[in-house]
Amino acid sequence: MKHVTTHRDGDERGSTTLELVIVVPGFILLLLLLVFGFRATTAGQNVEAAAGAAARDAALARSAGLAQANGASAASAAINQAQAPCQSTRASIDTSGFNAPLGQIGTVRATVSCVVPLYGLLPMLPGTMTITKTASQPVDAYTQRQP
Repeated sequence: MKHVTTHRDGDERGSTTLELVIVVPGFILLLLLLVFGFRATTAGQNVEAAAGAAARDAALARSAGLAQANGASAASAAINQAQAPCQSTRASIDTSGFNAPLGQIGTVRATVSCVVPLYGLLPMLPGTMTITKTASQPVDAYTQRQP
């Protein structure tokens, strides 16, 4: 039996380099997108937890003024404890539920915003992204409260 060898006409030197030039930037872009997704997801979860803590602490207060202070403090503490990647945060506490008459359930709503820096990840991304989450808690209907 005769052994037949095939000979390719083209020279394949440099093809590995060309493949790397095409594959490596795509791989780097994929890694940067994963970092972006992780940063955004983590910040979203941290902001949601901070909003829940703010609403909970505000609902336990005896007055609207104290609820504002307790809610803002709880949101700040939760963001700091989680070491969220927030450039800045803002908490807004709606205490209109304290105006409900005794015997009726009022609701306290806390809205927490976090500005997450994105620069440095991808050149085409904006500088920051704002994540906002809201949580609410009932105010005890039979606890004496002051508006």
